[in-house]
Amino acid sequence: MCISCIPDVAATTEYGVTIHAAVSHGKVFACQFHPEKSGDVGMQILRNFAAV
Repeated sequence: MCISCIPDVAATTEYGVTIHAAVSHGKVFACQFHPEKSGDVGMQILRNFAAV
């Protein structure tokens, strides 16, 4: 499925199939990832995400 076909999909990834990894609608933004498995890098991702 193409990203432009669903307006609220902000990002996709390929994992055997296309997965909607981030969505955005109005003031709501959500993403699917597992930063806790990334140690220090994952914590920085969370800090960056929260700072926006």
